[in-house]
Amino acid sequence: MALAERVAANPPRSLRVAKRLLLDSQALRLNEVLEISAAYQALVHETPDHHEAIDAFLEKRNPNFTGA
Repeated sequence: MALAERVAANPPRSLRVAKRLLLDSQALRLNEVLEISAAYQALVHETPDHHEAIDAFLEKRNPNFTGA
């Protein structure tokens, strides 16, 4: 339960992308997984939650993710 709470505390969009990558990677070759992973990473770096994570880290506080 503690692990589930830690996972659920992360940005929802990033969690969805990570789960999608895990599912997709089962049927893909390594080079394809790495390419898709880089594309997904670029997408989530543009979200407000990513900026909130950076701000929270720099301000030494817990992030407040909105799912945006």
